[in-house]
Amino acid sequence: MTTPVDVRVGDRVVYSKYAGTEVTVGGSAQLVLKAEDVVGTLEGDAFGALKPYGDRLLVAKAALGSKTSGGILLPGAGEGTPTGRVCAVGPGKLREEGGREAIPIPVGASILYTQYAGLEFEADDAAPAGYVVLRSDDVICMLAKA
Repeated sequence: MTTPVDVRVGDRVVYSKYAGTEVTVGGSAQLVLKAEDVVGTLEGDAFGALKPYGDRLLVAKAALGSKTSGGILLPGAGEGTPTGRVCAVGPGKLREEGGREAIPIPVGASILYTQYAGLEFEADDAAPAGYVVLRSDDVICMLAKA
């Protein structure tokens, strides 16, 4: 069985910090990555343009808070609660029998996600608190609009 790969030759990829194996091919240093280590593909220089790979989501982080607008205290109040807005959704997790398992979280949704999850990126003008790329399993819940 072959596994489809969403990355094409020439794509700029973003990958996990300690991923891959360094090899030398024809005198040129290369990095060999497993598909699961690829976080997404990047078109341009802004991380807001990242296209998530597999079951990942690109989230614009919200400033950390300790309670909802309705006054409900959230866990981890001393460190803030990790919430954000979904900017992009990957194509979904590959099933063993083929096809993809769709991610049930839409672009634009406000979410609460697991603290310390994902790969964080520096802030830019579009997302002052920065971005995080998460696996869909790291999302705890979607938050209702106030």
